[in-house]
Amino acid sequence: IKSALKGTRFESVDAVKAKATELMNKLSEDDLQHCFQQWEMRMEQFRDRGGEYIE
Repeated sequence: IKSALKGTRFESVDAVKAKATELMNKLSEDDLQHCFQQWEMRMEQFRDRGGEYIE
C-alpha cells in the first residue's frame, strides 16, 4: 500500500484514506498472511537485538 501511494499527491486526507481503503480491500488472504509473517520476523529480530531499531 505504501509503495502504491508513494509519489501520489492527494487533495485531502479523506482522499488518502479512501485510496488506502480501496487498496486494502483488494488484498488477498495470502497477501495479509505474508504481511503478518514479515512483521513477525521483524519483531523477532527486534527482540533478539535487545530492542534496537532495525531498518
